[in-house]
Amino acid sequence: MTTPTSPETLDALLAQWSGAMSELHPDDVDLVWRLLDSVTSSSDVETEMRERASGEWQVAVCLADRVGMLSLVSGLLTAHGLDIVHADTFTIVHTVSTPTFTGNSRRRMRRHADGQVVRRRPRKTLYRKTATPWAVMLFNVRSRSGPAPEWEKLKSDLERAGRQAATGKPAPYSDTGFDAARLEVIESFSHAMQVPGRWTAGKLPVDIATDNSTSDDHSLLEITSVDTPGFLFAFSIALSSVRVNVVRARIRTDGDTVRDTFWLTEPSGEKIESERRLEQIRAAAALIKQFTHLLPTAPDPGQALRQFNLLTSQLLSHSDWSSEFEDLESPGVLETLAEMMGTSRFLWEQFLRVQHENLFPVLLDRPGLDSSFSRSVLADSVESLLVERSSHTERVRVLNDFKDRQMFRINLRYITGRIDRRQFGTELSTLAEVTVEKAFEISIDSMKSQFGTPRLEDGSDCGWAVLALGKFGGSDMGFGSDLELIF
Repeated sequence: MTTPTSPETLDALLAQWSGAMSELHPDDVDLVWRLLDSVTSSSDVETEMRERASGEWQVAVCLADRVGMLSLVSGLLTAHGLDIVHADTFTIVHTVSTPTFTGNSRRRMRRHADGQVVRRRPRKTLYRKTATPWAVMLFNVRSRSGPAPEWEKLKSDLERAGRQAATGKPAPYSDTGFDAARLEVIESFSHAMQVPGRWTAGKLPVDIATDNSTSDDHSLLEITSVDTPGFLFAFSIALSSVRVNVVRARIRTDGDTVRDTFWLTEPSGEKIESERRLEQIRAAAALIKQFTHLLPTAPDPGQALRQFNLLTSQLLSHSDWSSEFEDLESPGVLETLAEMMGTSRFLWEQFLRVQHENLFPVLLDRPGLDSSFSRSVLADSVESLLVERSSHTERVRVLNDFKDRQMFRINLRYITGRIDRRQFGTELSTLAEVTVEKAFEISIDSMKSQFGTPRLEDGSDCGWAVLALGKFGGSDMGFGSDLELIF
């Protein structure tokens, strides 16, 4: 339990965001007091919902703060068919009294005539003052379908996600509980995103700016654009993946235009001073804004979002990430990316996770995606790449990279409907022929340099042949097909 918080103490708490609190309606300030006064431990989740005018509802949530908590709450609101019209979120450090126990808990055994009786020495309950950062979130929402939200279900989901997230261990340890909660929210989010008629073609106009002069303690990020469902969810996930903490957020909607303002810190609570890191955040915001605009077109939006989040996390960890982000902002590239990521988990596992450097040349080469390459064209292309490579190791690496890019291109052609199943099998088999032939040429050259040219009994050169069996031999290869060969 907590010791009741005095009005003076609550005034001191709210003074942490005095400027922001002055923007709130007095009823909302009272609501913040009430929520803070109700929490007792880091696993507590306090929620309230009340109807507003003009078909809007207010959803209020108070729970122990951690990096990424905003993504869980905003994702659940979207998953329940709610659009965020207006929001204010704060991180407030609040000291609560948590129970601790003292005394000897060893068991003493005392034997009686009727058997053994286990007695435990009494334990004394004390209360310890603990300063805990709490996230207080006030959302004004509107139902996309019209009827009022199913409050009991939403309340249950919010409390469950908050408690599950609280079981995660702090960085740098594994956030098992938090990750599990986020995956569940993404699954629910996926179904809510499959809403027809919510997408228009073209690139969205987005204005993004960072401000490091207004606040002494926080870096400000301001985004002005057309509303896109799920942006707050996707963006806060991306921020948490690169360990940026949102200590305050303000969302304002005016017609179709949304102005999002975020107060950001490093995980340590310090202001973000690195210009490169701020540039990363601006680039991620621009990219995610465009991608969430396209999410409703993905066959599986949840899967697309999961894989896209991993991709952005990897990009942000690279030294030369900026040019890759600029390339990805192309509407045609993002549309193909959304469709591919929402269709094929195989492509992600085979290429993007460890070889996404092969992704960009393919995605950016739209004529190449639209073309079917003959055996001679593929052979000439790989030979032009190999001709200047002298070492065996280098030639093997170049051939593998070529194979990966072309295989990804063919898979993408099939997934995006550019070719049918029969043509897919033919193109994949043609690539396999060229790759196997070049691989054996490289191998033979390496063996000749070590052991000389192989000879027949009469002294003439010994030729070689490779025969393809199975689906390879029948030019009908598919995803994950093996190469069955006879030498």
